[in-house]
Amino acid sequence: MIKAIPNQVVCKNCMAKLEYESSDVIQTITKYPNIEFEPDGRWVINGFVKVAHKHIECPICKAKVKL
Repeated sequence: MIKAIPNQVVCKNCMAKLEYESSDVIQTITKYPNIEFEPDGRWVINGFVKVAHKHIECPICKAKVKL
């Protein structure tokens, strides 16, 4: 069983155990088109969807660690 500890992650590149605070989190927002299928068989773009990605940067290897 994996035990999740809040505010701790492991970098997959260098296997370092990292502790972070809320001020260390980098959030990027990406806009994707909202594609819907209409009953008449057409695909329609209906606006955009915003998706937030959160990560921190490893101080050892400078890799992005996904949260």
